[in-house]
Amino acid sequence: MNIEVGGLSSLARSMQNGSGGLSDGSRYSYDRYYSNYIPIPDLRFTMLSPINSDFGILWGFGTGESGDKYRIDPSLQIGFLYIETLGDNEWLSLLVSTRLFGYLREKSCTANYGAVGGIQTVNCRMADSLMAPSETLEYLENRAPQDQFTVSLRYQFRF
Repeated sequence: MNIEVGGLSSLARSMQNGSGGLSDGSRYSYDRYYSNYIPIPDLRFTMLSPINSDFGILWGFGTGESGDKYRIDPSLQIGFLYIETLGDNEWLSLLVSTRLFGYLREKSCTANYGAVGGIQTVNCRMADSLMAPSETLEYLENRAPQDQFTVSLRYQFRF
């Protein structure tokens, strides 16, 4: 069994580092938008079920993660591991896996542009940009997991 922190929650954490500007010139941190509700990141559990000494089925799941302005969907992982013994001290292994679901989806914000534009829906990270608020919505993150498809070929020699 393998337990790891999912790759996309690092993207959400990197979004925390920004800040935006308000009409009065003050700044606010994105930290409150891109922090998860429960202080547990997307956890991924991976198991290997051996079929025989050379072949096994890889399977697992990710718990997902939520914050005020983003969500990482729960995920499923399936794949296989094949090991070919080449000699007494050498092996060649092939691991192929895919992760289903697990997308990171960024949510929009409501911003008050005062007399100029009123209250509008906008991309939180781009509310103070020069773009029209409706144009910023095109830049909301909607990313597949970084490890959506994995292929690993490994040669191992022990001496």
